[in-house]
Amino acid sequence: MRQSAAFRAFAVAVAVAGLLSACSAPSAPARAIDDLGADDQRMLSQIAPIAARDAAAEHTRFVDCWVPSDHAIDGEPSHFKVLCRVAFDEAGEQRQRDMICIGAFDDDPPLDYCYDWAYYTDMPSFDDSDAVRLDLSHKG
Repeated sequence: MRQSAAFRAFAVAVAVAGLLSACSAPSAPARAIDDLGADDQRMLSQIAPIAARDAAAEHTRFVDCWVPSDHAIDGEPSHFKVLCRVAFDEAGEQRQRDMICIGAFDDDPPLDYCYDWAYYTDMPSFDDSDAVRLDLSHKG
């Protein structure tokens, strides 16, 4: 069965639009850090640089993180598990890397390391929760 030229042009346009939307810059998170309680603000200001460091991103622009108080670990209410998305520039391209950060509410800093996050079926993904943006562009 032969496809018409109009159909092929339409298919190419749809594919290009999909690629462009997938490559667009991440939108701003739904929550502002100033709207959070003091404990969440303190923890996020410490978690974001750790996530950026462990993402091995040289030119971090910003880090979007879930709010720790919204993500206590079931059965371990003194601990949390959040995902952070590190946005960075590499070889002139805008990139992002998702990191998982597990820590304790009462520790200062709340954690020592974040780890690369790989999405698996039935696991949370970054877009499953509201995030807060922390600008790290001045940190290099």
